[in-house]
Amino acid sequence: MKRFTILASLMLSLALLFGGAVQAQELLRVTKVEKSKKPTKGKTGKHKRKHKPLAPVKPSVPKDFQPPFLTSPSTRIAIRAYQKCMYENGESSEERIQRALELNLAYKSNIDLRAGKSHPEKIGLEICLSDAIGLKRYQTQKEIDEVKGGELVRIDSPHILFPQFLPEERHYARPWVKEYVEGLAEDLHEHLKSKHAGQDFPRLRVTSLVRSLVAQQRQSSPAKCRTVICSTHLTGSTVDISNSEAYVVPEVRAWIRERLLKDRREGKILVIEEFSEPHFHIFVIPPEYRGEETP
Repeated sequence: MKRFTILASLMLSLALLFGGAVQAQELLRVTKVEKSKKPTKGKTGKHKRKHKPLAPVKPSVPKDFQPPFLTSPSTRIAIRAYQKCMYENGESSEERIQRALELNLAYKSNIDLRAGKSHPEKIGLEICLSDAIGLKRYQTQKEIDEVKGGELVRIDSPHILFPQFLPEERHYARPWVKEYVEGLAEDLHEHLKSKHAGQDFPRLRVTSLVRSLVAQQRQSSPAKCRTVICSTHLTGSTVDISNSEAYVVPEVRAWIRERLLKDRREGKILVIEEFSEPHFHIFVIPPEYRGEETP
């Protein structure tokens, strides 16, 4: 009996010793694996930047605003999109900016550039982004004139053509819009030059830049400022480029479309194609708000 007890104790000791060694080896293996893992910073390995608005701007649409009974369905959708963008899931300025960027750039890979009745939410989202990043709206031409050479700069390029109906007093926009549209015009010129050497090339036809409230209310746009939905043209951050068959040849139209799609994918612009007076409506995102991590 004594021999059996000693033998059993010896076998139990060996089992515990062997088991402990196995556990130790497993622990060492897991530790090595964990050490080899690099810390992650989200899906893309990037931290989302926390942005501040350029200036304090009161939201265009109050949180609890209810549109009047006779408001059109498309305007109702635009208002609801604005409210979702501006107020849902946090109302700090940083949260609003990040949410507005993500909602707007969710369309960046979609080749459908329409808004209006087909995608009226795009209008509300664009206005939300403008408000969130703090872009002031100029109510009168006098206000516009007072900030020329500072907040607003003149668009001036040999590769841009302005129609006669656009007065010189409105050849102005924000500095980052000037950089974008003049660069776009130059790149179009270089593209045509490489394809058709020795010829006269059509210029980029810019049909609108900054507008006052009165000028915007004369427009046929769904964002004509007759309701709380009011165009970003009042901020000087938007440019219209003609897409009319009367002025734009197919080759130029195709190049412009591809370039705008590319720039939208890269988070530089928001763009809407309008058809009543054919043109591309382009909201140029300030450089400091570009390059965000988006879905």
